[in-house]
Amino acid sequence: MGKVSSENISNNREIPLSIRSEWQDIVNIVTELEEVKATLILKITEDFLEILFSSQNNDNPYKAGEKQKLEDDIYFTPVIKDKSELIIADALSHERWHDSINANKGMISCICLPINHYKGESFGELCILDDKVNTFSKLHIHLLKYLRELIQYQLNNVVFNKALVPDSNSNSVAIISKDIPHFMHLCSFCRRIKDKNSNWILMEEFFSRYIDIYFSHGICDSCLEKHYGYLFKKNKESKKEE
Repeated sequence: MGKVSSENISNNREIPLSIRSEWQDIVNIVTELEEVKATLILKITEDFLEILFSSQNNDNPYKAGEKQKLEDDIYFTPVIKDKSELIIADALSHERWHDSINANKGMISCICLPINHYKGESFGELCILDDKVNTFSKLHIHLLKYLRELIQYQLNNVVFNKALVPDSNSNSVAIISKDIPHFMHLCSFCRRIKDKNSNWILMEEFFSRYIDIYFSHGICDSCLEKHYGYLFKKNKESKKEE
């Protein structure tokens, strides 16, 4: 198993409230869109996986705060050990998973994606689980991967700023690098900023690197409607047909 980075985040209270709220929204929205029983964000701690966030639907058998030992017969283990995604359409017809802990709990299909630190170290995973056979469309898998990337970006900002910003109980002032020039080059198209080494970096990365400011990325209502509105429309239409 690769080196674990989650030691930098010992519990979800170390994640800013705004990001915690967004991650909870993510698992709730994914559960509704995919029409599954559970969506989870898990964090690895030594030989255990802890559920940091769990979708808040009443029929979700997984609760935030629960811990699961990394055993060979649970879906989550190979995702952490191999740092690779796991997609199971029907565990009951799968030689390895038909008698797994998850299948015995009634969860017979899943998508589990690894969440990694920017150095490639394991943090945990984003998973959806369901109690019915589910082939999962490419579109929905793509959406889940996009949200995983969003989570990873926010996670790395939290870890970076935790190391950069002084303890709130100390008398230290906010860290602002002396390397920030008074005049900066900003790309007119991609909005990247040119640093002192002539590298063009994302504006968010620039502020995170030189100032104790980080950004929490989400999707505004307008962009959610523009890029993923058809998913909600399709979901509502399918429910009407039922």
